[in-house]
Amino acid sequence: MSLLSPLCGYVADHTTSRRLPLLIGLFFLASGTALLCIGTSLAVLAIGRVLEGLSAAMIYTSGPALVVDTVQQKNIAQAMGWVGWAMTIGTIISPLLGGVVFDRAGYRTVFAMVFALIGIDTLLRLGMIEKKIAKRWPSAVLNQGGDEETADKRQCELQPEEEVNTNDNLPLSNSVVAPKDSDLLSIWSSLSSRTLRFPIKPQRPPAPAIFTLVTDIRLLVALWAIFAQAILATSFDAVLALFVQSTFSWHAAAAGLCFLPLLIPAFFGPLIGHLADRYGAKWPATLGFLLATPALICLRFVTHNSLAQKVLLCALLAIVGLAITCVVVPITGEVAAAVADRAGDKAYAQGYGLFNLAFGGGMTAGPLMAGNVRDRCGWAVLTLVLGCLSAASALVVGTLTGRRRRDGP
Repeated sequence: MSLLSPLCGYVADHTTSRRLPLLIGLFFLASGTALLCIGTSLAVLAIGRVLEGLSAAMIYTSGPALVVDTVQQKNIAQAMGWVGWAMTIGTIISPLLGGVVFDRAGYRTVFAMVFALIGIDTLLRLGMIEKKIAKRWPSAVLNQGGDEETADKRQCELQPEEEVNTNDNLPLSNSVVAPKDSDLLSIWSSLSSRTLRFPIKPQRPPAPAIFTLVTDIRLLVALWAIFAQAILATSFDAVLALFVQSTFSWHAAAAGLCFLPLLIPAFFGPLIGHLADRYGAKWPATLGFLLATPALICLRFVTHNSLAQKVLLCALLAIVGLAITCVVVPITGEVAAAVADRAGDKAYAQGYGLFNLAFGGGMTAGPLMAGNVRDRCGWAVLTLVLGCLSAASALVVGTLTGRRRRDGP
């Protein structure tokens, strides 16, 4: 998914609407889910997962770009907060709902529920009216007006200059004198000499905007922030369940519930996005990394089985979850601002393709790093490493977020 995200973003930016990439992504999702449903061999299951990865690469680049196209620039972070809020609900509900359906109706019924959701999403995509598409409907604009005079004014504004100008049909005045043959000959020779002197060179197609974006310091800082955040968030996927099982003797269900403190703070995403839209992405994101640093290091003090230790673990995880939300929501909006500042409004999907590439890299590196460090050095050293990473990211984000290439030191 991560490696193909920039390519999917380029394709999405060069389509007439965001609907087509989203429908293609849903087609890949349905195909991959079907293979997982009927597959009985490892090869078929692997192909199904690859197709689902392609779907995620297409949807997670076109989806945020569609949000940016729809909302105003000053409300992007808040809109991304609502996106994160919805994703958190899906993350919490899906395992519970899947488990209940599996227990009551069986394996195939779970996939039937997934196909129903894909079908509903497809209908929503087909009925979606994009903001930039609606602007091309002059009749819709005219129907919103009141009197005929206002409609006439809007009609004049919508007509191109060629249609408004009707002077071409007027007869020539008698005072206009036709040029002589000698004058026409001199004009022709002058134009010919200029053409020979300055031949017209064929224009090369512009390079993809992604090559410009990867050189922008503002975007690179945002990508580092989301990479570091993904490492911090996914490191617990590899070690937290094993840690609580060995420390508190929790069974699988209880170990799974210990991830809720990391997810619940995402419900504050819209509020954090509103603050980021008002005060900028630098301070909420920097505060998030600074808040996570002591919480991560203090996780080393969870060492034995007691009620106080369980409360301490959940409280520290909740602080880490809130800190991660403080980073993700503003930085997601910062990516859109960096792309608009560097490449205009025609490269949002490519910017979020790089965003997904950085996020996927962090999701891959986080569990690998956390598992190896805990196995070789222990839980205490792992929490110290994560805390140092968060502190270093706070320094980078606090000093460089929002800085443009033309800005001085």
